[in-house]
Amino acid sequence: EMKALLGDRFDVMSMAEAGVSEDAEETGATFAENAVIKAQALMNQAKCAVVADDSGLVVDALDGRPGIYSARYAGVHGDD
Repeated sequence: EMKALLGDRFDVMSMAEAGVSEDAEETGATFAENAVIKAQALMNQAKCAVVADDSGLVVDALDGRPGIYSARYAGVHGDD
């Protein structure tokens, strides 16, 4: 997605291509906080400028749930 968004103006790499093997622990209370946590952790490991995002499902009928817990909402393997 980032490669499509930024085009050829930047050298966009995946975490693996940048030599980063660990995901940051997402302890934020919002999508924005989790994105900042990930960006800071990635920048410290990759030693270069980074862009990170965080997303999930916010369902009005569920009072905004699952929100930041989207990946874990359906259980451990909720991405299946």
